[in-house]
Amino acid sequence: MQGIADRLGVSTPVLGLLAIVLVAQIAIDAYALVDLWRRDRVAGGRKWLWLILILIGNFAGPVLYLAIGRDAPPIVVESLPSAEADHLSHVERINRGVDALYGSNPR
Repeated sequence: MQGIADRLGVSTPVLGLLAIVLVAQIAIDAYALVDLWRRDRVAGGRKWLWLILILIGNFAGPVLYLAIGRDAPPIVVESLPSAEADHLSHVERINRGVDALYGSNPR
């Protein structure tokens, strides 16, 4: 390792630090690319834009994708039995939807 450091004109600790940063960069890029490949949807709806950002964005690109690029999982709302749903008013259906999304609606 000392020979490589000498040829690059840096000290051995600096070369070790650069190696650690390079491995971390490759690991986060690989993780973000695999995650992007496996997802059906991403924020903004354009996977190719996230691909470009991951590839040319150094650390910031994959971190931004992992932080905000992935869509949240869909919210599962329990459906009402059809007999009960038939006689609910439009307002009551909206209230139940709001309750399912945000918790109990104080009235």
